[in-house]
Amino acid sequence: MGEQPLVPLGLLALEHGTNVEHLAHRLNGEVVVDDAGLRAVPCATARRLADERQQQAEQQHASMEAWRARMAELAPPTRARLRARRERQLRLRREHPELSAYEVAALDSGGTEQQLAAAGRRHDEYVQAGRNGGVGVMHRFNPQQNG
Repeated sequence: MGEQPLVPLGLLALEHGTNVEHLAHRLNGEVVVDDAGLRAVPCATARRLADERQQQAEQQHASMEAWRARMAELAPPTRARLRARRERQLRLRREHPELSAYEVAALDSGGTEQQLAAAGRRHDEYVQAGRNGGVGVMHRFNPQQNG
């Protein structure tokens, strides 16, 4: 039986961007010590690792392309919604200059007067805490929350 050429484990680890010990553990049964005293694996094992790596790269590329295609489909309607929302909020800011950004966002979302007042208080709380040397806490707009 002829011996297969061996590939040093350190070289494979470097090529695959991994730790030698991790790779040795993964290939536990296939690791041998060569004539120079270095851990190595048969050439067929190295080829299999290279093929697996190539297959993973192709799958990742295909997945990324599918994601890009999906984002390209979603982009125009999303941009249109965001543009319309921006225009509504700019109009609200012009009509009600006394409202804070939170209140405008709440009003644009169809909030009630009570919700608008609560949003304004939370905004003031956040801003004042920062100005007074404290840490402001961001609150999520919660329509079920009173006052």
